[in-house]
Amino acid sequence: MQVRILGPFEIMRDDVLVTPSAPKPRQILALLAVCNNSVVRADQIIEELWEDRPPLSATTTLQTYIYQLRKVLHSGCGPAENSAMLRTCPGGYLLSLPSDALDSYRFERLAEQGRAEMEAGKVEVAASTLRRALQLWRGRAFSDTWVGPILQAETVRLEEARKTALVQRIDAEMALGRHQELIGELSGVVAEQPTHEGFWAKLMLALYRSGRRADALHGFQQVRNTLADELGLEPSQELQQLHREILAADPALAVPALRSGPGAGHVTSVQIRRPELPDRPDQLPPPGAHLIGREAEQEILIRVLSSQRRDAPAVAVVLGAPGSGKTALATRVACRLRDAHSDGALYANLGQEGGPVSTGDVLGQFLQALGATLDRIPDSLDGRARAFRGMTADRRLLIVLDDVTHRKQLLGLLPSGAGCSVLVVARRRIAHASVGVTVNVPPLSTAQGMDLLTTTLNRKLSGIDELAGREIVTMCAGLPLVLRSVATRMQVRPHWGTRFLAGRLRTEPRLLVNGPDGEPTLTRSVSRSRGALRPAADQAFERLVEVPTPVFSLDEAARVLGLDEAAAEALLEEAVEFQLVVVETTGLANGHFRYAVPPLIQLAAAPAWLPDVEVPTPRLCLDFV
Repeated sequence: MQVRILGPFEIMRDDVLVTPSAPKPRQILALLAVCNNSVVRADQIIEELWEDRPPLSATTTLQTYIYQLRKVLHSGCGPAENSAMLRTCPGGYLLSLPSDALDSYRFERLAEQGRAEMEAGKVEVAASTLRRALQLWRGRAFSDTWVGPILQAETVRLEEARKTALVQRIDAEMALGRHQELIGELSGVVAEQPTHEGFWAKLMLALYRSGRRADALHGFQQVRNTLADELGLEPSQELQQLHREILAADPALAVPALRSGPGAGHVTSVQIRRPELPDRPDQLPPPGAHLIGREAEQEILIRVLSSQRRDAPAVAVVLGAPGSGKTALATRVACRLRDAHSDGALYANLGQEGGPVSTGDVLGQFLQALGATLDRIPDSLDGRARAFRGMTADRRLLIVLDDVTHRKQLLGLLPSGAGCSVLVVARRRIAHASVGVTVNVPPLSTAQGMDLLTTTLNRKLSGIDELAGREIVTMCAGLPLVLRSVATRMQVRPHWGTRFLAGRLRTEPRLLVNGPDGEPTLTRSVSRSRGALRPAADQAFERLVEVPTPVFSLDEAARVLGLDEAAAEALLEEAVEFQLVVVETTGLANGHFRYAVPPLIQLAAAPAWLPDVEVPTPRLCLDFV
């Protein structure tokens, strides 16, 4: 069986086209194909088909579509092949095919091979390999298939990989002196992508090296007018530098000598001397207090965001419950990555007190930081997004997006350059194909919590009553925000020792979530998360906060909310996504999960008239006074 996604979506078996004609099954099969040999969760498929508005019968409808796909795929196959090709797995479905059955896999394998050949100095061989890779494309990926958010992201990723391979192949051809042969192709490419400055640079250079300096200069005027008309921008400094060098007939623009051997491939790229940004932006906030623990999480994030072998921007997400210290972790990682991103660092907090910041406003700030003047920044969101992608295409930027609550906030803020890295701090899990890794920030251990207390209070462990300190860490649930708030209270009231504070927190647990004036508190953080819930989900969460039972089943929640189980589950799972409700995985109740609102979350969200919940304390401290 062969699967073709680089153009119209086609499934071929024994040279017979078996692609489903119905739009939804076709879309499901396309999603399963790009995730070949990996389980695709049912909720991911539902999101792909209906995005944020699935029908109540979504699960049943999906099962019907899967049944239809099995009939199409397995027609003429034996029972063994039936079960092996499209399988039902716990929580989702898996399409099992040999990797080379996908044209996208063959393309990426050839593109990687061509890149390696370029680096080894085998320029002519690399040009041939990359040409074969690009010949697999028959048009835009999934050009005849409706795509949802996941397939859309995969389409963008593949298109960027195609552009990268095309750039490398053109570089190889130019290194071989084939400038005249490339002029026609490059003219067609810039006609299709009139704002892509990199391709314009190659066309101008090809024209110049072919003895057509006037045409090369005319090309600069064309791209300048296009950028001004469509994006309200001037050409990049790199393109302006190339224009000046063509005007001056700079000898550096002559065809480079073609060398062979290891490392020789580097001379094949079209190298335009690019100066640094006039003012290298550095918008990162200070790293703040000493970060306790999180060594493993830091190393994972740094490894993903500093990887050199990639054809698209690296994106990592830091996820955690309110008060878990995810922003502190991300800020520390960003500071460690600052020097690896030569074009600077951009930062935006998308969830400020007055409500979510619009993507358009953030893009406007970023464009100004990258050198665009106010009169050259487009008014529309789409125009700003295109301008941002254009200005980041050839740069190495670090972008930190804090307090992200919805996937759609990312769509306009992702750069286009493969040298860029994006670090996202999220209140809910982000399902997006561009995300390379999601790091979940756990609570601190008791030892780490004690370390945070002693560090914040500037005391040695010997100066803190250990039993009382451990009780405080346990009552704070290992949340750095709560621990620092408690420590701050002790700093402003030095006569409060740890023994006294532990007793006070036991009798007045709201002190845990409501810190001293002006300090960040868990109540504020929980309120921000609730503000991102849909109104129905927030109302349901508010009702469940008042339930005295620490753990409740789906049917119990449905009774409290006055809803059927399907509707109650949808609202519960939304609260789970925002880390306001946790799932008890120790056992199912009537085939459904059991849920709980963590005590400190419940305390932070509960109205003042509701009796205080009991916060956890270690057994050895229950009778400690």
